[in-house]
Amino acid sequence: MNLRDISDKVLAEFERGSSREDVFRSLRAEHPGDTVKIAYCIASTPGENTRSRYLKHNALLCLLIAGGISTF
Repeated sequence: MNLRDISDKVLAEFERGSSREDVFRSLRAEHPGDTVKIAYCIASTPGENTRSRYLKHNALLCLLIAGGISTF
């Protein structure tokens, strides 16, 4: 399993409301050889609170970057 597949499954489980521990247990049971990849993907995926908190910041940065590029 590659990292993209694991990340997609992790995001889908988070959207369903599963905890990080539950997601890790279920994916580890399905793919025991990919335990390190699973742990990496779970650790690098921000939670819903973090995503919503930084949504405005990211939008502002995108606008600033787009504005800076258009001036060249």
